[in-house]
Amino acid sequence: MARGNPNPKPLAPRRGSATSPHMEAPGKSMIQIYNLTGMVREMRLKGKSYRAIADYINSNKLIPNGYVLSYNSVVRWCANNGLGGTIEATSDTEAVNTYNINCKLLAMYREALDGLQLRLDEANSNPGGTKISEYNKIVDGIAKMGFQIQQLTAKIGEMQEQVYRYETASKVIEIIMAKISVLLPQEDYEEIKAKLRDDPILCEALKTIAPSNV
Repeated sequence: MARGNPNPKPLAPRRGSATSPHMEAPGKSMIQIYNLTGMVREMRLKGKSYRAIADYINSNKLIPNGYVLSYNSVVRWCANNGLGGTIEATSDTEAVNTYNINCKLLAMYREALDGLQLRLDEANSNPGGTKISEYNKIVDGIAKMGFQIQQLTAKIGEMQEQVYRYETASKVIEIIMAKISVLLPQEDYEEIKAKLRDDPILCEALKTIAPSNV
């Protein structure tokens, strides 16, 4: 007897079923069911809006049988996975973009931590009305959020020097090339640019501080 596929692709949901795009099973979204979590996270961190993400998934038919992922499903999944709020990509350069995203995520973590601290204060003020299990969940949430904040803060600190070097080098290159473009005829300017791009020593130096300018 032939063996079946050990990792079969999930069947498309039946309309009106618990896995329908508009009737998702509790705790399970269409984004998870069809393994779109990585793609959605990447698009969100690049500054794509919820609607743009939903439109991309639907236009590329990433959910089979013509099922349409709703805008609200994307909003819900992002909110539950730390990707809510406004996240806009401010640079095409990976280091700068990641740095800016981490700073925004840090602000979101701190806001969430403030909310948990408020709940803990409310629980402490009314000990008789709070279940031990609920109290423990709040304390556990605070501990986890604090750990996330520590990790993110360390990562941001490590990236600050790299981002500063990149922005400084980019500005220097921009100023030099702007001055050269005014002083030289266009043909000579283009020739110098081409020679600079082909200079192996310059390219190796730039790769360490401003890779997008190479």
